[in-house]
Amino acid sequence: MFLCQQGKYEQAEQRFLKAVDNPLYQSAAMAYENAGLCTREIPDVVKAEGYFRRALQINPGLSKSLIGMADLSYAQQNYLQARAYVQRFNDVSPWTSQALLTAIKTESKLGNQDAVSSYILIMRARFPDSDEMRLANEGVDRL
Repeated sequence: MFLCQQGKYEQAEQRFLKAVDNPLYQSAAMAYENAGLCTREIPDVVKAEGYFRRALQINPGLSKSLIGMADLSYAQQNYLQARAYVQRFNDVSPWTSQALLTAIKTESKLGNQDAVSSYILIMRARFPDSDEMRLANEGVDRL
């Protein structure tokens, strides 16, 4: 992840894939998830989606892969799929401000104002000073 944090996304991706190829390496799901997080920053959404899917095939409860897929689905205007990933995320992980913002944006696109209001209340209670709360306060129509 150090390479990814330094903006060396392609090098980081190669390191993650090298780790997966090592038969002694036992965290393939995490390596794929990290590869997805890095390639999303390039941005190479096709690769990121593939890595997130591989990670979730190995471990369906990886929260960063789930919210990553929710964000990618939202960006592709597949809002029902984004909702499903958000719901899966919520089943395995406590809310994050990023996940709540994705939920708010998704439910807004789906026209579910009750869910939007509920998610905003959760965001306000748990992450009142977050950038995501600021964005939600500015209005989901602008997100």
